[in-house]
Amino acid sequence: MSISQEGRREDDWPASINDVFFQGSVDLAMAVRACVKHCDPVLHPALFGNIVLTGGAAALPGLADRLKTELLANSTAEEVHVQVVTNVFDGAASHAKNLSPYKWVLQEDFRLHGARIVHAKCF
Repeated sequence: MSISQEGRREDDWPASINDVFFQGSVDLAMAVRACVKHCDPVLHPALFGNIVLTGGAAALPGLADRLKTELLANSTAEEVHVQVVTNVFDGAASHAKNLSPYKWVLQEDFRLHGARIVHAKCF
C-alpha cells in the first residue's frame, strides 16, 4: 500500500474516473430511443420528428447532427428532426406553441385543481 500526496491510500481510488461518474450511463441516442420505446408505437414517428435539445449543452457543435445520425442508424425511425434551442425557456415555448390551446394548463387552473387538471386536459 502506498500513500498519495493528498494523504489517501492509493488503493482507495477507482481504476478510472469513468468508474465513478459514468458507470451505467447511456448515451443521448440510447436515452431518446428508450423514452420513445416506452410510448405508444403510433406516436413514435411524431416523437422522432419533434426532438428538441435545449440548454447550454445543446449548443455543442455537431451534437444535433450526431444524434440524428445515430437515431436513424439504430432505430426504426424513417425521419428524425432535431431542433436545437439553447435558451431553456425558448425550448419549452417552442414545444408548447405546437399544442392546442385546450391543452394549456394555466397557473390559476393548476392552483385550483392541482395535478389532476394536467391529466384531464392532456391525457
